[in-house]
Amino acid sequence: MRAVVSLPPLETALLLRDRMGIRLSELYVDLYQDLQIQALKRSEILPVVLRRGLLGRILGKDEDEHT
Repeated sequence: MRAVVSLPPLETALLLRDRMGIRLSELYVDLYQDLQIQALKRSEILPVVLRRGLLGRILGKDEDEHT
């Protein structure tokens, strides 16, 4: 069972990011994971060259790591 967690409003999250260097992906972990999964599923229809670049941006890795 997942614990219910209250997420900060976007304005607060942006302030935390700017003032304390906290990444939004750290605050909105579940949202980012869901978006990554959706993007990865959608990338399956792209040509291989485009998919590698997209995956690199989504996962924060270099293109060479996906081959």
